[in-house]
Amino acid sequence: MGDKRLIVLFVEGETEEVFYKYLLDHWRQIGGVSIIETKIINLHGIGNYAKKSVSKYKGEICRDYPNCKHEIFLAYDTDVFELAQKPPVDWVKVEKELKTSGAVSVTHLKAEKMIEDWLIFDLDGICSALKIKKPGKLDAISGHEKMKKLFKNANRVYQKGFSMKDFIPKLSMQKITTGVYTTLSCLKDSLYPKE
Repeated sequence: MGDKRLIVLFVEGETEEVFYKYLLDHWRQIGGVSIIETKIINLHGIGNYAKKSVSKYKGEICRDYPNCKHEIFLAYDTDVFELAQKPPVDWVKVEKELKTSGAVSVTHLKAEKMIEDWLIFDLDGICSALKIKKPGKLDAISGHEKMKKLFKNANRVYQKGFSMKDFIPKLSMQKITTGVYTTLSCLKDSLYPKE
């Protein structure tokens, strides 16, 4: 294994895939191009996460990038794990399998509740993108419910995983990353190590 590093970001769905692509673009704009190569892999659902992440790592990453140090980031929402007696993913097992297969590190990027709870940090941007007036009060517990209410105000329907390609670029990544800095700082520090 060489000195070259590869960061592999496993995400659970389309919303996360678009978010992280846009986040990496945002960091490139403010911090310059990282010399570390990144690869984002959409696993299409939390139910597939355990098997697919290990399978794709062994079958694609190890095959296509044999001379790199593989740093794995597992990005997922925590909502399905909070009250489950038997969580859908055994993260300790996934980590162990990835490391046994060659990953030098495995880091978790947990979106507390859901990724929508992150997006809501730019409420102004969401309202502007939807062309609606910012509500004085937004009664809802989760970011997902808040997004549904905002979309309803714009006579649109919000569904988790809906196409975000046109939506996320209209949001302020600076506001969002400031709101969840603690969670995302490990990814940024890996891409832009302090010398």
